[in-house]
Amino acid sequence: MDKTLNLEVIKFRYPDVSRLYEKLGSKVTDIIRSMISTEGVKSHAIYHRVKELKSLIDKIESKDKYSKLEDITDLCGVRIITYLASDVDSIVKIIRDKFVIDEINSIDKRKKDAKEFGYKSVHLVVSLPDNWIGSPIDQELKGLKVELQIRSILEHAWAEIEHDLGYKSDSAVPYPLQRGFTRLAANLESADFEFDRLKNMKKEYEQEVVDSIDPTSVVPVSVNPISLSVFANSNSTFNEIRDELTKERGMKYARGNKNFDKIIEKLSYLKINTINELEVVINANKEPFKRFVRLLFERRKDSREVILHESPLEYLLHYIAASKGREYLNKYKVYGTNSPEGNVKEITDFLDLYRDAHSNN
Repeated sequence: MDKTLNLEVIKFRYPDVSRLYEKLGSKVTDIIRSMISTEGVKSHAIYHRVKELKSLIDKIESKDKYSKLEDITDLCGVRIITYLASDVDSIVKIIRDKFVIDEINSIDKRKKDAKEFGYKSVHLVVSLPDNWIGSPIDQELKGLKVELQIRSILEHAWAEIEHDLGYKSDSAVPYPLQRGFTRLAANLESADFEFDRLKNMKKEYEQEVVDSIDPTSVVPVSVNPISLSVFANSNSTFNEIRDELTKERGMKYARGNKNFDKIIEKLSYLKINTINELEVVINANKEPFKRFVRLLFERRKDSREVILHESPLEYLLHYIAASKGREYLNKYKVYGTNSPEGNVKEITDFLDLYRDAHSNN
């Protein structure tokens, strides 16, 4: 080992060094989380760690190649766990576009032999660009390196289990265990591939829904959670309603995580089975329906600040039910629930709204 790297000096210095790298790791984690969110890429988790002193000493003693502490590029590590394998490439591109990359110490461990299975992850050693270090307090971070590990959630599961079982060296593991680990790695890689394939199939179906939503279409689009989500987000009248509520009432627009089960139950009661039928109703009642929603918010006593992308769809169902009269409306409110009040919680009378919306014609 190079004598210029004195272990006693490192032991004395490392508490201050680790605090510096903790600051760097926190900053890099926040930056990456913000960047990928802005680009619309989802992550399961992003977190950082600073190498513990014992682990550092073990590394220095086992690898006779370090002349100074800065040669060790993983003193700080940030782990980025994605849901899908394809998201890894998206995040790698974002990072390569923004950070300074140490290519010599970076490696893509996904590029294995075609017959080899096992740990796959992208390791990028990065530092902050100089123009990101504007504050004097951050000058101490200049030139410091962080190792980023980017991998899918299934790869993360593999790595954690592999580590827990102590599977690190082929020569130390009996053949049956080696084969078992290899089978498991192959299955996980297949699962990653299948999740990406399902994601692409979902995108293709969503585009088919968009292309097929037309009152004159000979191929009706059935009601299901995916088609309803696409319709709720893409319909022009719904978008006009959202724009009016966000601009005139200062409400924020948000994409909800609704499973649409209750909406589907209400549609069943309204005897609406296709997206195309909903489109016909909107096209025939566009202006009174918009007035219906406008009056709804004028007469509400609450102070809600957010409108979800599926909310205009729910308002449309209320409008349709109100168009059929009081008895039908009351049954609509309780349909599909065990509650005598139903699951439509609204202090405003939809029947009055419907009548007033049409009286302005």
